[in-house]
Amino acid sequence: MTMYCTPSTGPHGFHTLGRTVESTLRSFNNLLERLHASYFFYLVPIPHHFIPVGNYLPAAILLGASVTIGGFDCPIPFDGAVWMIPAFILSWVAWMTQMPLISLLSIGLPRPKGEARKSAMALTHLLYGALIPVLAMVNFPQALLLGSVTVLYLMPPRWVRLAILAFHPWLATLPQLNLRWEWETIGNLAWPGVFAVWTPLWILSSML
Repeated sequence: MTMYCTPSTGPHGFHTLGRTVESTLRSFNNLLERLHASYFFYLVPIPHHFIPVGNYLPAAILLGASVTIGGFDCPIPFDGAVWMIPAFILSWVAWMTQMPLISLLSIGLPRPKGEARKSAMALTHLLYGALIPVLAMVNFPQALLLGSVTVLYLMPPRWVRLAILAFHPWLATLPQLNLRWEWETIGNLAWPGVFAVWTPLWILSSML
């Protein structure tokens, strides 16, 4: 950036303007260094002790990678994506009505068979395997919870997974959590995450 100024006499001439611009930019640079990798990239397990992002993020990356590996075998990606659409439509309806229990309607939906089921399962692994590390950059505890739920919902045999599905997004509406109040009052994204992340995962698990 180049600045042109007309020289003038007095205390506020070209030299003073240059010093002002330089000092302002230098202060912004110092502020940027202060804010670089700001508070949400650190964990504070005890007062006056920080864990930097480089120490804890690999755990989320490895967790996401372990889920992603399950999605490498996707014979018919288009068919798998088509079977995923009802899950996200139901999740959107649940969000509009603020009722996670609407996801129970997925129990009556048709279920994919053969290669379509295998493809839908693979795409679900790929999607949530990518979401876990990304979410870890914003909220590490929620990323670990998502990763744990994803592994529980998708990895075991179907008969074990059906028992685990008792861990339903409706649990987020319990008064002890009050995630909706946090969302409306302080902007905590856990409540939208119930409908955008957890609910479609539950629906897909119940279908697959």
